[in-house]
Amino acid sequence: MPANQRSIPRAFGHGKDTARVVSEMLPHKFSSATSSGLPKRGAVISFPDIGVVGGVRYGHVGIVMESRRLSNGQRQVRIMDSNGDNKGVNSRVKEHSDWINIPSSSSYGSRIYWTNPK
Repeated sequence: MPANQRSIPRAFGHGKDTARVVSEMLPHKFSSATSSGLPKRGAVISFPDIGVVGGVRYGHVGIVMESRRLSNGQRQVRIMDSNGDNKGVNSRVKEHSDWINIPSSSSYGSRIYWTNPK
């Protein structure tokens, strides 16, 4: 992205939808949204099944820092994100050291998907 466009605010929707919306809005920079294979470093990853509040499903979004496939076939990612601390605009970007399973039986859910940078 050209330097003069990097600070332009853009809305990519709710975290549960962000990977899909990014792939649709920036097809020259990102591939189609998928849950196949492994995400690349820099992929936008959406977690659509974080929870439900007042009947509305919500999710989360992060940036993939690293991915791997274990010898048993389990896929995993490490991410960086913001707002995981529920501090809104005062939230800080955090790189997580823990690995998240894809699909995840934990709070991240089973319908995890991403869009890889081209």
